[in-house]
Amino acid sequence: SLTLEGVRRLLEKDLGLQMFSLDTHKRFVKQCLHE
Repeated sequence: SLTLEGVRRLLEKDLGLQMFSLDTHKRFVKQCLHE
């Protein structure tokens, strides 16, 4: 099963971002997933 952290890692990979770069946006990513 996917965790929120796993989702962030996948997004970073798909978007070509550095690993952990989305960690500062945890709340935003969580909000987007719950919509």
